[in-house]
Order: sequence, then structure tokens, then C-alpha cells
Amino acid sequence: MRRCGPVELSPSKTSVGFTERVRFAGVVRVSERGMTVSIGLPRRLSHVRIQRVEHPDSNWYVHYVRITKAEELDRELLGWLRESYRMMGEQLHLETKEVRVGDNEATSAVGIESSQLDFDFDGCSRDSR
Repeated sequence: MRRCGPVELSPSKTSVGFTERVRFAGVVRVSERGMTVSIGLPRRLSHVRIQRVEHPDSNWYVHYVRITKAEELDRELLGWLRESYRMMGEQLHLETKEVRVGDNEATSAVGIESSQLDFDFDGCSRDSR
């Protein structure tokens, strides 16, 4: 996550939040069988991997993804985390009203191209900010 930019960890008794300007993602449940990751986005994802979605306000959707094996820490999940960092953590969603281009792209209206959502497995993104 730190390759996305500055990230502050906000641990609590049962979770760890990832914060830039605001909390954008976190690990909300860990057990012997896996963990649940929360991802904040300004749009609702429709995907089989999303267990549930909360909509606490008009600009915020919290998606919950269950991870039970290392292979599930893939480019798709990391792409959602990268988008969450940029749009919610850095609050770029506030710079435009039009944030949804497509189900798998971030908006170019705030300077995010789909190529910026490319990840390696060591960290956040291949592009250096």
C-alpha cells in the first residue's frame, strides 16, 4: 500500500485501517480461515467477489471482500485498492461529480487512467508517483 503514497495505519482491537487524508480501506476481520477487506469507493462495484456493500452517504460505498487464499490478493483487488486510495483517501472524488466511467476504470476527469491501476505484487502500483 505504501507505494500508492503516504499511508497511515490505524490499528484497533479488531481491525486495521489504511488512511491517507481519510480512511479509504482496511482489514476488518481476520481469522484462521482468512480476512475481510473493506474498500471505500465513490461508486458501487458489482462483482461476485463483493460480499456486501454499505452506502453510508451519497459519495461513499464500502465494499467487503473476503480473502481466504494468497491467490485472491490479485490485480483485481489491488486495482480496487488503488482506486480507493486515489479517489477516497486522497479525496479526488470531491474534484468531480462524474466519477464513474465503467465498472473497471477510474475516471479520467480527475486524472486517473486505467493504466494507473496496474499493480505489481510487491506493493501498490507500477507507476511511481
